[in-house]
Parts: sequence; structure tokens; C-alpha cells
Amino acid sequence: MGSEEQLRRESAELREHASGARDAFGSLIRQHDLSMRRLAFGLVGDRGGMDDALQEAYLRAYRGLPGFQGESAFGTWLYRIVYRTCLDELRRRKP
Repeated sequence: MGSEEQLRRESAELREHASGARDAFGSLIRQHDLSMRRLAFGLVGDRGGMDDALQEAYLRAYRGLPGFQGESAFGTWLYRIVYRTCLDELRRRKP
């Protein structure tokens, strides 16, 4: 699928979410979940930490969605949230 087509589909799903369709957000997360799991596991290094970080990141993304301006692709925005959440997870682990 071309990136332009993907951006159009993501934009439509974001508009659906804004109008109250929770399934649209879930659909976007499912589209990006595998790459976000790879990122999180690579940063955190274990499955438990990966799962914790992703759960928190997806919650942050859901709560922050009204502030998403669409200046970047949804996947890019979500990547930054997951990345920062993983760093928070690593900081929390330090003694």
C-alpha cells in the first residue's frame, strides 16, 4: 500500500475517532502494533517491560489524540510516544 493511501486512511480513522468511534483508534493501533513491539522490545529488552511500556504508551496516545495535529503521520507520532515511554520505563528500573 502506498504511503499516501495509508495517510488518507489514517486521517479518515482519526476523524472517526474524533467523532466518537473508539474502534477507529483500535484499528490504527493494530496497524502499527508489530513495529511498536519491535521498537519497545529493542529498547527495554524483555517482554514484560515491553508489554508494560506499550500499555502505557497506547494509553498516553489515546488520551493525547485530541492534541494530535496531523503534522506528521500517525505512526510517526505513535513511535515518539512509545520511544519516550520506553525511556521512562528504563529510568523507572534504575536503582
